[in-house]
Amino acid sequence: MNPLKAPLNESDIRQARIVPDEFAMACELARQDQNFLKALKKRGLDDASKVLVESWSAGNFGNLEEQEHRVAYGHCWLMNDAGDNPYARPIANLHPVFDLAKREIIRIDDFGMVPIPPDPGPIRRSQQRDDLTEISITQADRSIDNEDIVIWHTVIYHHWP
Repeated sequence: MNPLKAPLNESDIRQARIVPDEFAMACELARQDQNFLKALKKRGLDDASKVLVESWSAGNFGNLEEQEHRVAYGHCWLMNDAGDNPYARPIANLHPVFDLAKREIIRIDDFGMVPIPPDPGPIRRSQQRDDLTEISITQADRSIDNEDIVIWHTVIYHHWP
């Protein structure tokens, strides 16, 4: 029997995929949740508008508290100061857990603080670097062996055959 044409039983569990508006909705739910805001504050973060929370499909691992929910697991990042990279700085160990169907937060999983990486600066630089030099590598008449190293500016490349 074709599984796409098989009759559905009431006991069958079916869930829709996460749709684009649910990503935005989950982020806003987290930014307004008092427990999430307390967890941010513990990490020294006072402005939730600079935090991106993405809801990722969580699957189903048999947890009783999740059985009747359309669960999504939140992952968090702190935007860089330039505002052009929302994924610049992961906020590790902080995960809001959502019920997408009910549009609510089930719980906040906070597994302890990990230092937030420093701001890497903007992705789009207003001025290009002027301290780089041209590189030209030729190997016309010799083979590469275990001791070949190329050094260019601050990059060291080891060739391992």
